[in-house]
Amino acid sequence: MVETKVPVSERALVQRINRHLSKEGQVLKKLRGERWRRDLGDYYIVDEHRNIVAASHVNPVALAQEIGVLAAWETVREEGELSAPAPPVVSLRHLPHGSETPARSPQKKRKDAIAPQVLEAIAHERRRCPSLSWRQFAQHLFDTGIYRSQGHNGRAVPVSIGSLHRWIQEAKDAGMF
Repeated sequence: MVETKVPVSERALVQRINRHLSKEGQVLKKLRGERWRRDLGDYYIVDEHRNIVAASHVNPVALAQEIGVLAAWETVREEGELSAPAPPVVSLRHLPHGSETPARSPQKKRKDAIAPQVLEAIAHERRRCPSLSWRQFAQHLFDTGIYRSQGHNGRAVPVSIGSLHRWIQEAKDAGMF
């Protein structure tokens, strides 16, 4: 008996995964460009509520099978990285909702926590502009697009001085200065 597999496009697979992840406030993203490929991989999951990377180096096929949106009789149409065996996939069952990437050491979750790459960019910018006051530096980050916070009304605003001060201290503790 010949087993027939129903082809599913890569785009349809990502849409299925995103419909499932949206219940948890997360979304699967495909990396565009090369800048963050080493840190994030081809696919990564973003927690939209906290604006952080929840999982990196995600294999969409394995994830889809794990969460039950790709049946055993279905196969991804495109040949290549999605169909080839991939490194072990981070299981969403083992990640607390909204946790940072597994490579990071466990930390207390804070409302103002940011991704390590963003913290590094902020520290770099502070080294470039050490004479700016905290308020001026927050506005500088906003104007340059390095970091924009979200106000109560949903509009983009400069980061609060308290959060900025904590992040700079985190960067100092991490040896970024």
